[in-house]
Amino acid sequence: MPTAIALIADCPSTRQHLHSLIAADSGMLPLGYAASAAAAETLISRSSANVYLILCHLADRQAPRLTRLALDSHPGCAVAIVAKSGADALLYACLQAGANACLQTECSAAELRDCLRALRNGSAFLCPTSAHQLLRRLQANAPAPLATPLTGRESDILRALGKGLTMNEIGGLHGISPHTAAHHVKRIYRKLGVHTRGEAVYEAAQMGLL
Repeated sequence: MPTAIALIADCPSTRQHLHSLIAADSGMLPLGYAASAAAAETLISRSSANVYLILCHLADRQAPRLTRLALDSHPGCAVAIVAKSGADALLYACLQAGANACLQTECSAAELRDCLRALRNGSAFLCPTSAHQLLRRLQANAPAPLATPLTGRESDILRALGKGLTMNEIGGLHGISPHTAAHHVKRIYRKLGVHTRGEAVYEAAQMGLL
């Protein structure tokens, strides 16, 4: 079944690029697009997409609020943030709001497919550029490392989460079942007081665990 995608982007060139990638792939179903925060609210209220693609550098800087609105309105959906260079602060705010993935505006069709595949598998996705920007900024502002509340195994699994690995991949890497890997992830979330992979990576970097 195709992945239903709603696109929220106020930049015409970025919107056209992403729309062309979606329209050209039989595994993706475009549900519509919005070019402003007001139009996005209407789109979110009227369409139940599997994935909401949101350009984080919206002119009105409403991407974090729209991220939370989509997730609250449609439990089970995912939000993938599309980041422009220089939008680091907004990108972090979107991840804190619960975004599940991040792509760059010039992403390829293959990267978009990889992102959607990860989201369908219940994983998160950070493209290499976004991951590098995120970690670089967090490391620059990180406080002195705190005593880790995690075990050695949990710390290893947290680093694997930061790389975007799926439960199957984490299990294979550490010689455990995907179910056991998921159990470790739940304990990590509980110890860090978070609910999503993006939040876990952010909190871990803030605490000097990555």
